[in-house]
Amino acid sequence: HPSSKYRRVIWQCNGKFKGEKKCSTPHLYEKDIQQAFVSFVNSLIAEREGLLAGLQEALAAITDNTALEQERDAPQAECEVVMELMRKMVQENARLAQDQQDYNARYSAMTQSYDKSNTRMIEVGKAIDGRNAKRRELEGFMKALGEQEELVTEFDEGLWLSIV
Repeated sequence: HPSSKYRRVIWQCNGKFKGEKKCSTPHLYEKDIQQAFVSFVNSLIAEREGLLAGLQEALAAITDNTALEQERDAPQAECEVVMELMRKMVQENARLAQDQQDYNARYSAMTQSYDKSNTRMIEVGKAIDGRNAKRRELEGFMKALGEQEELVTEFDEGLWLSIV
């Protein structure tokens, strides 16, 4: 019963009882997880200054998007060039009588070139977005750690959400 004083919350692997091969990971009690978290946070607080300095350096190194942004610029420029060529090709086809099979083959080749460049541009954009998301997560962790002045005496769900 949810309000019982004997109620315990157990954490276990989602695959614990699925399929033929059962997960052998033991279950964990929520109280044990909370106690371990409090202990961990207190150890972080004890080493806060050095940890924050190291994290600041790591943050600058792992979230530098300069190379990725340059890598994204090349396919973006290619896409713009191919789009302009395709536009001119369509205009020329509308003005002049051409062999349509030849026109379709050239148009198809340009479309493939555009798609390839666009796909690469999107992939690099996703990598940049991923790094930016990681930076925001790390900055949130650093902020939460920096604002925690005193040792933690009991589990705080808000602190859990900001750190984990």
